[in-house]
Amino acid sequence: MELTRVCAGVPGFAAWIAMEILACPKEGSNVFISAAAGGIGIYAGQLAKLRGCRVVGSTGSDDKVDLLKREFGYDDAFNYKKETDYDAALSKMSLDAVSAK
Repeated sequence: MELTRVCAGVPGFAAWIAMEILACPKEGSNVFISAAAGGIGIYAGQLAKLRGCRVVGSTGSDDKVDLLKREFGYDDAFNYKKETDYDAALSKMSLDAVSAK
């Protein structure tokens, strides 16, 4: 694990701290990641997926939404610049309850 954190750099280490130390999501949890296509968000989403979580993210363009779902394994994502009601967007993705610690 040490080598993985070193290779991932600061964004990967920050995501690891968030997922493994602070949030500690359990298998089957819903995880929402804001700025999901950013350096930390990409790692955080993948770490949550490795824990068996359902991962949804928000990002600022349709191209990034597609990237998150196609390349980085997010279950769903939405463009926050197009959505006017974030609660409705999350409800459409079956995330009525986002798990939080």
